[in-house]
Amino acid sequence: MAASITLCERTFSYYYMHYYPLNFGSRDELELELEMIEGHLPTDLGGYVFVNSAAGTVNYATPPPEDWPDGTPCPEYGSTVLNGDGLLYRFDFSKPGTVRLKSKLLKTACYFADEATRYGTDYYEKGLHFVSKGLSRTHRDLGTRNQLNTAIVPFRFQPDDPAHLSVTFDAGRPHIIDPVSMEIVTPIGKQPEWLQNFPDEMQQVFPMIYATAHPCFDPYTLDYYAVNYQKSLLNLMTNVEWDHRLSKAANFVLTELESFADWLLGQQLSPSSLMDAVRQFVPFLNDKHGTSHKKEFSDHYKIPNTPPVVSEVRLVHWKGGKMNSWTVVNTDDGTNIAISQTMHQMDLTEDYVLLSDSTLKFAMDMLMSLPFGHNDRLNGLLRRITTHTIRPTTPCYIIRRSDLTEDATEVRAVRFELPHETIHFSLNYRNPDDRITLFASHNSAICGGEWVRPFDRLAVDPQQPPPPGHIGTMSTAVMDISRVGKHVISGKTGELLESKVFHHKGFTDDRVEELSGPHTWGAGLATFRAQYAIDKKPDRIRHIYQQFEGLDAKALTQFIYQLYQGYNEKYGLIPAEQLLEYHRHGITGCLCRINTETMELADHYTAQPHEQLKSLQFIPRLHNAPMKDAAIDEQMDGYVVALFMVADPDNLKSGYSRQLYLFDAADLATGPVCKLSHDKLAWSQTIHSLFCEEIAAPSLDYRVDIPEDYNWVLDRFVDDHKRGEMRDFLKREVYPHYR
Repeated sequence: MAASITLCERTFSYYYMHYYPLNFGSRDELELELEMIEGHLPTDLGGYVFVNSAAGTVNYATPPPEDWPDGTPCPEYGSTVLNGDGLLYRFDFSKPGTVRLKSKLLKTACYFADEATRYGTDYYEKGLHFVSKGLSRTHRDLGTRNQLNTAIVPFRFQPDDPAHLSVTFDAGRPHIIDPVSMEIVTPIGKQPEWLQNFPDEMQQVFPMIYATAHPCFDPYTLDYYAVNYQKSLLNLMTNVEWDHRLSKAANFVLTELESFADWLLGQQLSPSSLMDAVRQFVPFLNDKHGTSHKKEFSDHYKIPNTPPVVSEVRLVHWKGGKMNSWTVVNTDDGTNIAISQTMHQMDLTEDYVLLSDSTLKFAMDMLMSLPFGHNDRLNGLLRRITTHTIRPTTPCYIIRRSDLTEDATEVRAVRFELPHETIHFSLNYRNPDDRITLFASHNSAICGGEWVRPFDRLAVDPQQPPPPGHIGTMSTAVMDISRVGKHVISGKTGELLESKVFHHKGFTDDRVEELSGPHTWGAGLATFRAQYAIDKKPDRIRHIYQQFEGLDAKALTQFIYQLYQGYNEKYGLIPAEQLLEYHRHGITGCLCRINTETMELADHYTAQPHEQLKSLQFIPRLHNAPMKDAAIDEQMDGYVVALFMVADPDNLKSGYSRQLYLFDAADLATGPVCKLSHDKLAWSQTIHSLFCEEIAAPSLDYRVDIPEDYNWVLDRFVDDHKRGEMRDFLKREVYPHYR
């Protein structure tokens, strides 16, 4: 029987719905049953949907407070909602007529260090604690947090094993979780097996490890691949030293920094030349002010030199034991490939592995929130100096899987340039005649790492700050219309053999008020049937379900608008001035089904003005359920689960409830089959998701010994005193959690 409710019950539920600010995210670990708000729950549902999310820190739920409880300014205020501990949600559809929810914080070794040094402890008072700064949470001695808040990737190494789940982060090694208890089991790979991004001389307990957030698994060969890389520019991005030292001298550098900013903005320097100029600027301040100010401040201008870090990308292979890896080099000259942005995603076909230099930029401003405290003028100036736009194309690298032999230490990659900006893509598993078919949602003029700062102003009204509930949310800089692309590439040469790209405004001419169809404004997340299946992959992806976020005037800041105006003139389809008018009117988001054979938006649901779509996931109908319609393509036979933030339709300023919508995947246009919620649901930024037909405790006996793992790190410290202090700290606060 399907679960249903009456209209009276629905009205009652809406009336008592709990509304939260858009940027609010609870850290509560929940076990509850969702309540039906509207519609009915189908009887042919089953399995589990996991959704990863970022949920604040040990010091606060999202967003960071402006002030601590004692009234002092909080240095973490203004960080992005993406900077937070992983809070994993599991929606359980296995019992007919109900949807149960369980959520759990993902607690790594560095989490326990963070918890031990949280606000209010003696450690915190003495300065030994992590601080959220932009996209990172760091401390110059403790290192960098691995927050595991991004994606979930399944795998198994025996055909009869249950699904094993790994959780991931762009700046940390993946970890295995138990999908039943949702507790972390172990990291994947020991510290010596991972390339670390800062030199040993920095002596950090939890070294930064740059990895892909999307490792990939081949269900036929049972291979698990990941990426590990370092960037030559990282040794220059000493953000911890920058904001620690210059913030101490903020009152002395304002005039010089303004002049320096004006000069830099007129030079159009490369990133390396920019950082050279910054290094010369700091001694200049020291010389100029050394005699007129107290001597102790001169030390704060000095940024210590660190040994150079060489660009390197490693393709990692793991089958449940010791990891194997290959340094990826260019086919043409044998030099290391270099990543200019991030390697957020990778994927594979039957014969190839494909890596992408994703459109998620790495810039100095992304590693800072308010480096000069609440001095908006200085913070804004430093942001102007250090930020830059994304790349207009996406460099990609093709590696032949047959070249990945155990006796090799390097593997050659064919480089090609994918037209347009891309964060996420999908590949057909089969590559007949070495033809790789790639589907991409081209997030034109959008950097997913940008966020709304407290000192920002709205592009549609530069006198107005963003609403408080938008501080820290993603500033999806929709400075052009997104495209949907299908590209066929030669696996042997990297030649772009075929390319079809389209976009839709959703209205004709400039009549934005007459939205009459689906659109491609603001490409977001996507899903399709068997996207991460552990038993088989689709040979050919025929239908993709894609989120498009629309245009929101409260998400487009003046800074982003000005930053991308020139970029828009070179690469955009819609003039910047026209985009501003479209934002002023607003365009709601939509959920679309893309038919990849015809390359058209074949079905869609347009969100109402009070609805914001977040994560989504395809759920196939139960195997034993009768076919709903024999004419329906198997890749459309199921449901799409979508997480929404929903305001009171009669009061759009009320805040947002959190709701789960369920759509018939073969008929999006009729709207959700049902809506469920609970007044304790309060996610902020949900990200990637995964469907599992069944779950079981992991049978894999692989474990990394945590004390041994971090003792290896400590043994590399050159400072004996620091090594001893940090070893004692770990013995007191971290190792007891692993007995």
